[in-house]
Amino acid sequence: MPTKTVLVVDDNVLNRKLLEGVLRIVPAEMISAEDGAEGIRLAKEHRPDLILMDVQLPDMDGFDVIAEIRRDPELAGIPYYYLTGNIAPEHHQKAATVGCLGIVQKPIAVGTFVESLKELLA
Repeated sequence: MPTKTVLVVDDNVLNRKLLEGVLRIVPAEMISAEDGAEGIRLAKEHRPDLILMDVQLPDMDGFDVIAEIRRDPELAGIPYYYLTGNIAPEHHQKAATVGCLGIVQKPIAVGTFVESLKELLA
């Protein structure tokens, strides 16, 4: 079975390392970006099977990054989760209106998240 590819866009190196460990368990190949512009470039270059997108990035917010990625018809169907430590109601409302799989709160509940990713990437 071919390995699935997951794009992680998060400016925090510790979060990227945690997600790298999670994705080894799944298993899935991880590519990562530390800002929105790099995330957009990598999505176009690698066409990942899933995107894990931090909401608060240094150059643009995760909502804008996903909107830009989804403008490309070939990338529009890639499923994605938003990752955030800020569980503001407006984030949930916005996420629900743009078609994401959900918001994963940081710190991540690793066991539950691993099972969700395994099901999604199966």
